Amino acid sequence: MSIAVEGIRKRFGDYVALDDVAFEVQTGQLAAILGPSGCGKTTLLRIIAGLETPDAGRVFLQGREATELPVARRRVGFVFQHYALFKHMTVFDNVAFGLAVRPRRDRPSRATIRAKVEELLALVQLEAEAGRRPTQLSGGQRQRVALARALAVEPEVLLLDEPFGALDTQVRQELRRWLRRLHDALHFTSLFVTHDQAEAFEVADSVLVMSRGRIEQRGTPEEVYDAPATAFVHGFVGTTLEVPAFRSGGQLAIGPLPRVADPGPDGEVRVVVRPEDLVLGGVGTGWPGRVVRVRMVGPLVHVDVALDGGTGDPLVAELPVERYRAGPVAAGDVVGVRFSRYRAYPANAHGGGGG
Repeated sequence: MSIAVEGIRKRFGDYVALDDVAFEVQTGQLAAILGPSGCGKTTLLRIIAGLETPDAGRVFLQGREATELPVARRRVGFVFQHYALFKHMTVFDNVAFGLAVRPRRDRPSRATIRAKVEELLALVQLEAEAGRRPTQLSGGQRQRVALARALAVEPEVLLLDEPFGALDTQVRQELRRWLRRLHDALHFTSLFVTHDQAEAFEVADSVLVMSRGRIEQRGTPEEVYDAPATAFVHGFVGTTLEVPAFRSGGQLAIGPLPRVADPGPDGEVRVVVRPEDLVLGGVGTGWPGRVVRVRMVGPLVHVDVALDGGTGDPLVAELPVERYRAGPVAAGDVVGVRFSRYRAYPANAHGGGGG
């Protein structure tokens, strides 16, 4: 079942939560809405679920308009960040709840409900916990119960609002890999909200990056990381560094480096580069700088370099250990710094080009 929204707008008093949002998630895709707190991503998810009403715009599920449909008729499952499980019920009864409260004419038999719940508990690997209460489970187990409960009603769309946000790092990593495997096995259409870029990139087929109620970019994780459409996306996704630059007559000057062709308006430019795209060489091979500090961080070596004439903090190059060992440097060494890849943005704008 596909999801599509057109021209969605939503205000809360003077605050604009969503401003002309439009996108589509194809049937069977797992898409992520990625953005900082307050950007409107949860409001958008709640509008798709029918828990909020947009001020303008339309929602489509499988090509049919659902903007005015009540929640019960949308066939949408919703998984909340804080589980929202019934503490007085067993795991079994929590998963069965959506089926057990259906109107009598639509309610499956007890035997059918039991078979469905047992099947789902096996799917989420919680068969042995069926008789326990939520308070007797770990956070990861509770979130799997919440997911099983959402799947019990056989939704055509599954929406997840920061589903792993309340869990510790290791459990989050385990659960997001598990969710991806579950999605590949069942092929349901999913949309989940997160502010964690690693989570979005590891789990999702496509990523929508939001800021201030608008979608800044949509693409595969690779497209969003390698070709950010705006300065916001570049800064929000991955680690970035900035160096001073100036454009004049279609030529971009990045410090003392040779000028390069870069069409655009004259003036100061924000050149943004990722740590892995800094190349360190000998004196005379790039922008002169001095190594301030070297430290190993797992499989990477971080090298802090203060550029001659540069302003602000030192740049931090990230080198794979093998590359560092092939040409090691130490604090106090003078090096040349080049950029294998960068993006250039107008000083006060979201758009930009690249090199």
